[in-house]
Amino acid sequence: MEKAAPKRIVFGSMFYLGRSFSAWDRLFSFPLSKFKDSGDEPIGAIYLVYRSDLESINGFDEYYCFWGVEDRDVDCRMRLIGAIPIQLDKYRYPIFHQWHPFVSDRKRGFFPEKWWDTINIYFSLNRDRPIRNENGWGKYIRPEDRPIFTAEVVETLIYSSYGRSYQKAQEIDRIVEKLNALNENECLQIILRKRTMGVLSFSLVRYVNLLIRICRLRLGIDYIENVEKEKYFYSADMFYVVWQLIRTQGLIRDYSMIEENGGITIRLMRGISLSQQLISQ
Repeated sequence: MEKAAPKRIVFGSMFYLGRSFSAWDRLFSFPLSKFKDSGDEPIGAIYLVYRSDLESINGFDEYYCFWGVEDRDVDCRMRLIGAIPIQLDKYRYPIFHQWHPFVSDRKRGFFPEKWWDTINIYFSLNRDRPIRNENGWGKYIRPEDRPIFTAEVVETLIYSSYGRSYQKAQEIDRIVEKLNALNENECLQIILRKRTMGVLSFSLVRYVNLLIRICRLRLGIDYIENVEKEKYFYSADMFYVVWQLIRTQGLIRDYSMIEENGGITIRLMRGISLSQQLISQ
């Protein structure tokens, strides 16, 4: 079996087990052609590198908060420093991926809207930059050392759904204004709530969607179909706004997110003000 060495990447592909697969005692008796494989690109099945090489690029980019792209990103950066990829023989060393529900912004409320597009854009813009996390990497911070857990909540904003575009703009201004008004040991609390659709409302959405299809009107089809799949309204747009604020370097000093009681509670502490952020850029 190939071994990791300096400037070497050893990776393996994987075979996907189906949702109904249960013959665990006979797993290795099935021909591997029965299972779909992940191809010949390193996507996180098994990925071996020397620790010194990983540390030389400051490890995984901490920009990525959700699954996807982070493995492709670190592989790209490892190759930029001269690491040579070697693939394990997937038929000699098979790796199996157990089925699990697909997790995305359509399945879980805490995935921001357009998150996949956003992280792929970031990856493309930074793929030629091997060193990341310039402000520090790998430092363990104890919960009791994080200021967000002792900060005073000075105001709470609650969102369950959105109105029109101009209302979104007003709420973004409102959040930024509240953040800039915070003192050093204060935080802003934002609660995003799910709102379950009743049987009657759900039936109405399906009926309206059918009418739109019949009339061949495009306006609103995507939105209504998404609601039909989700069966609840959720303030995903607001989560996307909060996520972008967090990703803006220096704007948020510390934050916490807790999924509870059918929603998400977010607390934000201000870093430097937005005006200072713009001046520094």
